[in-house]
Amino acid sequence: MANERTLLAWLRTALALLAASFAVVKLTDITPQALRLALGLYLNALATAVVIASFVQWRTRQRRISGPEPPGRRPGAPLLTLAMLVLAGFVVAVTALAP
Repeated sequence: MANERTLLAWLRTALALLAASFAVVKLTDITPQALRLALGLYLNALATAVVIASFVQWRTRQRRISGPEPPGRRPGAPLLTLAMLVLAGFVVAVTALAP
């Protein structure tokens, strides 16, 4: 059951990223259109990557739970950290260019 809860948590994160991408592109007019589109596309790509990574992680752990191998470490956390740092850079750029 913990594996399914983890998958659902990742999917909620992806949903929040998608909602943020929509909000950035459609609901703000204080920054240039190109920057909003770039940030929205990045958030959308990040949400897609989170969905794919969550499914791969879930499937791998399901196999390991039912097999003889113990669950191992995956590079997901460092990659997600890097992606969030890039997102933070976009937010700083949007804030700096806002009138």
